[in-house]
Amino acid sequence: MRIRPLRAEDAVEAASVCQASAAVVAHLAEHDPAGCWVADDGTVAGVVLSTRRDLLWCLAALAVSPSATAIGPNLLQAALAYSRGCLRGMGVLTDEPLIPRWVRMAGFTLHPTMRLAGQVDRSALPIVDGVREATDADRALVESVDRRVRGAARGPDHGPLMDRARLLVCDVAFF
Repeated sequence: MRIRPLRAEDAVEAASVCQASAAVVAHLAEHDPAGCWVADDGTVAGVVLSTRRDLLWCLAALAVSPSATAIGPNLLQAALAYSRGCLRGMGVLTDEPLIPRWVRMAGFTLHPTMRLAGQVDRSALPIVDGVREATDADRALVESVDRRVRGAARGPDHGPLMDRARLLVCDVAFF
């Protein structure tokens, strides 16, 4: 099995391995080719997707087929080479038990997160003035908020993110 750069024609097969959309895989392969790798044994047996935005490296996906788990740490190391020179790193991990172990062994500290489910009682939400749907004119504002909160702007990722989810802007300061 060899580890090689992800190619555009791998998008659909890689997406099925890491449970992402082919559009997301293609977007990352276009904007972060040095951070996207596959384990290839004739088919895509594993995939790692990572991004660099400003000085933030992000592990976007790491997945391997059950028959190829031994290649997982090597895939992660290929993506970590893309993180050189970054001041921070973060990632979103799946519940596959080996992946947090590989990430921890690579030197990362793991922090717990939560997943919430259920129906929101909208009547319990306060009415907030000044909230509106974001437009392209809000790009500089969104980039500055990203830099302040995340330490890096999302750059080319805003378009695909806005295609999948509503982005709201509040024009009223709360502080």
